[in-house]
Amino acid sequence: MTNTQIITTEVRNFTSLRSYPSYITFEHVGKLPTCVDQKFEKNLILEESKIFYPKIDKLEAYFSSEYESLRFGAAQFCGFLHDTIAVEHSIVIPAIRDLYKLPFHIPVQPIEDLFKLITDEGHHAAQALSFINIIKQHFDLEICENGDKLPLFLRRLEKQKSELSSDLDKSLFTMIIGIVTETRISKELGQFTNNEYIISAVRENCSSHQHDETIHASQFRALGEWSWSQFDDEQKELAAELYAKTTIARSLPDISRIAFYMSQVTSYSRERCDKIVNKIFTPDVIREEMLIAARPTIFFLRKLGVLDFKVAREIFTKAGVTV
Repeated sequence: MTNTQIITTEVRNFTSLRSYPSYITFEHVGKLPTCVDQKFEKNLILEESKIFYPKIDKLEAYFSSEYESLRFGAAQFCGFLHDTIAVEHSIVIPAIRDLYKLPFHIPVQPIEDLFKLITDEGHHAAQALSFINIIKQHFDLEICENGDKLPLFLRRLEKQKSELSSDLDKSLFTMIIGIVTETRISKELGQFTNNEYIISAVRENCSSHQHDETIHASQFRALGEWSWSQFDDEQKELAAELYAKTTIARSLPDISRIAFYMSQVTSYSRERCDKIVNKIFTPDVIREEMLIAARPTIFFLRKLGVLDFKVAREIFTKAGVTV
């Protein structure tokens, strides 16, 4: 490469970087990612009157003791951690890995900064696995999705992706589900870190993850803003559709999993637990749960301009979400 070519490339990258949305890095805020500490839970210390997971009030009457309720919460938290592993390995890391497949230019520095996040995401998955194993052993629990069975939200997303015909559309899908996910993780972790009734070990584990998510979410939001500014009208139409569909797929609760964990910690049969849970989680309750989970993403999509597109509004409306 000649000096002229080098200068031209540097000017192009600098010009692009000036227009790229601002975001923060660990260096900017003077912090280190938690992967540097390599902190893993090694012991499970229970605390009187503290719980693993926010209670489902209408289910509490079906537990024969506080211990059953505690064990049920522990099972639910294991499910949350299992989802964390799936999110990191199957959504966020691939979204970064496949940036080069996208049909638009991304400046060098943002790509480098996003690639640095992969180490953090792998660490979060490792932390989750370590903690799962401790809780499983203590309470004699099993994860709902055993073997190679994927969590329900991933099965929904894989089905949506399989319906796309071109590799280009699939690469956009991979990026979009990464952005959708990173706009909501801090809120999900907050249900533990902001709840004083949650066991300290759980709060500390989630706080460690949340420490990094401020940085991660900032960079993924910037990627979402940049990509939207680079799309032509046809690509925006497709992206709006994918944003709406994937937001719903990521937000719908898995009530079958709730019944599985209930049957694991009580004397009720799985069939009975399915009936109890389905009676509690009516379509209206499911819709409300989905809206709570989707709210941070919908806020981002509104600001981005996605909801200006009829296709996105129609998808949300059909799901019972007023946008």
